[in-house]
Amino acid sequence: WVTYYGLGGITIAPGKLSLGVTSPAVVTQSPEGPTRFPVVAYLENSGEGEARDVRAAIQLPAGFSLAPGQQAVGRLGNLAVGESVQIAWQVEVEERARGEFSYQVRVEAANSEPNQVHRRVQIANPARLQVDLSAPPRLLIEDGRLQPVPFAVRAIITNVGEMEAPWVQAQWQAPIGLQLAPGESRLKLAGDIAPDAKHVVQWFITPTDVASDNLPYSVRVESGATDGQVHNGFISIPQLPQL
Repeated sequence: WVTYYGLGGITIAPGKLSLGVTSPAVVTQSPEGPTRFPVVAYLENSGEGEARDVRAAIQLPAGFSLAPGQQAVGRLGNLAVGESVQIAWQVEVEERARGEFSYQVRVEAANSEPNQVHRRVQIANPARLQVDLSAPPRLLIEDGRLQPVPFAVRAIITNVGEMEAPWVQAQWQAPIGLQLAPGESRLKLAGDIAPDAKHVVQWFITPTDVASDNLPYSVRVESGATDGQVHNGFISIPQLPQL
């Protein structure tokens, strides 16, 4: 999935050849294959006579290029008064490109003054979730009982990317020896996590009758913009003394 932000924004330059240009305001780098985004130019002859031999050209900054098969200059022929036309390009972004860039679309005709639009686009890293688990490494025996019971397992979820991570959720899993405390839910919803923000979810867990030095558990975290990732932990459950 590739997400474009601000696709509805348009920059307009009035004149005898009125020009409007639209493209995403923010583009995230694609994890697979080339990163591309569309640029669409809308041109209208708002003068008093026919515009002849109309041409539109896009000029890109370093790190940007047109997708294969695309031409920088498009010949649009003649435009009658009030007639409008559009031209589109697919722009490809180099993998190392990051930050804010500016490109230009210029239109001209044989019998009219040229017009041009500059528009900015930000190239950002996609959302990326970092997960840290926190839980006691082992339970203790106090007065013949395991303590603490129930105990908490926390997942600290931090978005270390440059885009928001929507619909973040975390799910508890354990194959043996551990179970959710009464009233607990296996699935926890963390909502949307902004860049550099964090969210903490937790589960209260109780042991079953299985004693082990290394009982495994795991937490699966995913969002609408990131793949699922599984993080594992272990806890030691001592054997209670026999009465």
